[in-house]
Amino acid sequence: MHPQRRRQLRFFFHRWHRRIGLASALVIIFVAVTGVALNHTGGLNLGGTYPQSPVLLLPYRDLIPDEQLFFTPDGQLVAHDSILFLGPRQLSGCNQLIGYAVSGDEKLVACDDVWHLFAEDWVLIESFDPALASLAPEALPGVSDGGLAIHQNDAWYRFDSDALLLGDSVASGELTQPERSPGTNRVISWQRLMQDMHSGRWFGSVGIWVVDAAALMLIMLSLSGFWLWWSRQRNRL
Repeated sequence: MHPQRRRQLRFFFHRWHRRIGLASALVIIFVAVTGVALNHTGGLNLGGTYPQSPVLLLPYRDLIPDEQLFFTPDGQLVAHDSILFLGPRQLSGCNQLIGYAVSGDEKLVACDDVWHLFAEDWVLIESFDPALASLAPEALPGVSDGGLAIHQNDAWYRFDSDALLLGDSVASGELTQPERSPGTNRVISWQRLMQDMHSGRWFGSVGIWVVDAAALMLIMLSLSGFWLWWSRQRNRL
């Protein structure tokens, strides 16, 4: 190759080597950092811990079920980490809060696995299995005629708080309507998050193409760098 032509090619490769390097640097650093973290998944316990940041979990919101909470005169009633809370106060066990009703000093709280009956100042009277109280899986606590009642199978029944059993049919009552808030993440682990970030899936279909483009740029950097080195070596020889 003519020396002038070789110098032109060297200048061309050198210029684009720098441009490609700058364009892909951030993506390559990001992929490298997440790759290093994934190599130490066990030591960092990435598979057993779960991020809670709304920003990091933005692409997964549809996969994380919302939590139900109820506002009471004494504070917010919500279940976190299998514990029922009234504000900062821990009341009892509860995997998922599904219903709440109050009549006088008695409060009836329904969780998916257990129901709780509370007295004044939220003193726990009894926790019981809803199936043993003849309650259907879809049963919800409410109030009818001023007393605790149960709504199930499109009908209303009195709740006997002494015997903890379903009573006679009563007039239609009212259900306390829950509020909804983003649930605690127990689905997307740090390992899944790092894998999606490493591959670009966290950013959607565009992110995958960006990571692919960065990989191609890295190949081009390697080839152009090798050519620049080789051309200099030839000139020295």
